[in-house]
This record gives sequence, structure tokens and C-alpha cells, in this order.
Amino acid sequence: MDELNNTASKTKDKPKQNTMKGFPPDEEPTYKNDKTFRWVAFRVFKHNIVKNDYEKLGLKTGDDYVVTFEDFIGILENFANTKDGLEFYAITHSPGEDNEHYHGVIHCGSNSEIKFSQLKAVFPFSFIYGIQYGTRNAIQYLVHMNAPEKEPYSWDEVVTNVSQAKLEDYKVPFSERPQEKIKRIVKDITNGKIKRYEVSAKITPDIYVKYKGRIMNAFEYLDESSVVDNNRDFQVYVLQGPPRIGKSTFCKCWAKKHNMSIGFSSSGKHPFDEYRGQDCFVLDDYNYSITSVDDMKKILDPHNNTGVAARYHNVLFKNCKVLFICTNTPICDWYVTESKEDREAFIKRISYVLNFEELSDDYVATYTVNEIIYQGKDDWIETETYPRKEYHEYKKYILKSVDDVKHTFDLKKYINPVNDEEKKQQFLADIDLL
Repeated sequence: MDELNNTASKTKDKPKQNTMKGFPPDEEPTYKNDKTFRWVAFRVFKHNIVKNDYEKLGLKTGDDYVVTFEDFIGILENFANTKDGLEFYAITHSPGEDNEHYHGVIHCGSNSEIKFSQLKAVFPFSFIYGIQYGTRNAIQYLVHMNAPEKEPYSWDEVVTNVSQAKLEDYKVPFSERPQEKIKRIVKDITNGKIKRYEVSAKITPDIYVKYKGRIMNAFEYLDESSVVDNNRDFQVYVLQGPPRIGKSTFCKCWAKKHNMSIGFSSSGKHPFDEYRGQDCFVLDDYNYSITSVDDMKKILDPHNNTGVAARYHNVLFKNCKVLFICTNTPICDWYVTESKEDREAFIKRISYVLNFEELSDDYVATYTVNEIIYQGKDDWIETETYPRKEYHEYKKYILKSVDDVKHTFDLKKYINPVNDEEKKQQFLADIDLL
């Protein structure tokens, strides 16, 4: 690597370039008048043996100036925080080896730029070069995508501050036409690599708008092929208790702890419309009267993967591993006017019931974990059928604690209890200013 003092002082003709597009030049260029860049690529080694004393960093000849990948990313993040619209892409090559080094690509926003001297100030022993063959080649070089003779790297190793959808677009070769892109997307959908809830994250807007029909057809094909697989690993938990006691927040925390995606139903007559293939789904503030007991049996059945009617299309819960039902109505009071057999089949498919009992003044919820058991006797309920009254016999179910323990859930760790009140006060203050 060139000595820093010589690099800063010399100017050279355009450096010799390797024949493969996207490769860095063989020699680092230097620039007159502190050149500025919108797009720039650079390479930084982990170990840098100092050839000459470098007083600015207090380094002596022979010292090993070490730059870790964490240092590398931290500096890029600082640049991103100080320059609007700055994007960065970075990766480690040859990790754990003597020549371990990092590649980075920076793209500045339309109203910003970065100077050669700024990069040299934070990466004094870096190898900096302007991008001559397009940004796509530069970013794809991070994983040696266009260099089959080099060791390949995974896109999962690339660290960036851009959206997943934008990074997905760079994974496509420059020469690949939109038709080839949609073929790859359809294949990823049918292989289960893209879920419905990941559409906006993994498919760019231009492709989605142009090929929405083919994308949706791919998901429908996947649903049809999933019907033949009748077994699924599926658990059902009911969270019952008064409103605003922490039931929905509990579900979010559970999913985060188990590294699972989660979706929530919307209120109204079509609660299943919001399911998009997430690992967990929450029937939030659920009113059992909007869904027949037959449909609920199908939804909760671990041995059948039949579709459930929704507003626009049938919904399959094949990918759902956990279904949470949050309700204000005690589960033992559900479907009491249905047949004993149907109600029993529904009850048996519920794993546990979390009964939320109270919320303290300091926002700690108390709940018990229960199973639903048959009390051993039947009961009667009056049902009114014009022009006479009838009585319906039903099995009496009750909750039984599985561990006789009062569990607690501290909402203060996950929400700001005073946030709503502050918003109300701010609203009143704004009104006074009108």
C-alpha cells in the first residue's frame, strides 16, 4: 500500500484498470484540489504495517495500525448521520486471514458530496477510487457477483443502511431484463423465500406495479399447493381480560423474543384479511360472534389446512405457528348455543388461556395461565325464538390454572404510559394557538 505522505502529495495519470468491470484499479489514484465524489468505492485493511513514522496518529515505522470491521461500520454510520441521503454498503473479505480487508461503497444524496480528504482523515491507509463502471457493478463486486474466478460472498454479509427492497434490486445482474426479474421473484415466492408480508420489503415498487397480477397469482399457486400438506405445527393461545391491560403488547413481546414475524387483525367483520403469512397472528379485540364455530374449528385444526373465507380471497394459515386470540369476553362463554360436539371440538384446540386480571397503578399486569376443563355438569341457557322461548343445554367449562402462579407483565418496559396524556395536552395547547 502506498505511503500516506506520498499519496497525499502526488498526482498521477488515470490508473491502469483490471479487465473485469467493477474491479478496483491496480493502483490508487490521487486527485488534485481535493476531489469530491457522489459515488466512491474504497478498500481498508484490518492490519496496516506502517512504513514511515506517522505523527498524526502517533505511529512509528513497523507499528500495526488495526481497523476492525466494527470501526469501519461505525465511521460509515457517522457519515450517514451527518450527510442527508448518504447510503453505504460494506463487507468483509478474507475474514480471519492475514489479508483481511473491507470493501465499502458510498453514495451521497443529491444535495451532498464527500471529499477525498474526508475519507483519508478517517481511513488514512485506505485505497480510494472513483467508480467508473456504474454503481451496480461496484456494489455487486462486494460479493464478487461478476467475478466467478474469485471467492463468492453472501449478500447476507453486506452491511448497509438502505432498505431491503433496494438491496434486492442490486442482486439482479445489470443485464437482467424485467422479465427475468419477475421470473426470479415468482420462483422465490413458490419456494417460500418471499412471504406476503414481505412484498414491500423484497420487491421494488416498479416491479410490483408492473407485475402485480403475476405476483399475486404466484401466492395463490403456493396456497393451492399448500392444501395437500395437512399437518402443521400450530399452537393457539387465548388472552382474555379487560381492555388496555396489555394483551396485545404481550403478543408483540412474545413474537420478538422468539424472533417471529407477527400480524394483527383489523376490527370489523373480516378479521382474517390482514394475514399475510406471518409466523404469529393476533385476532385483536376479537368478537367471536362474527365467525361461525365451524370456521373457527377449521382455523384451529392442526391436521387440516383448509382455507378460511375472507373479504377478497380465502386465507390459509399454513405458515402460522402461533395464533393469539385477544378478547374481552371469557372464552368459556363462547358458542354456548352451538351443539355440544362442535363446541367441544373448538375448546380442545386451544392450548392455554392467559387470564389477565388487573393492571396496577404502576402498569404491571397480573395474569394466570390456564387450561379449559369440563366442570362435570351441563347447564342451561335461555334462547328466545319467536313466538316462544326455548332452553339450550350446554357443557359447562371453567379455567384451571396449570401452575397456581400469579404471573406479572411489566408494560413500562414496552410502552410509555404517559405518552397518550402528553399528546392530549399538546392537542389542547395547539387548539389554544388557533
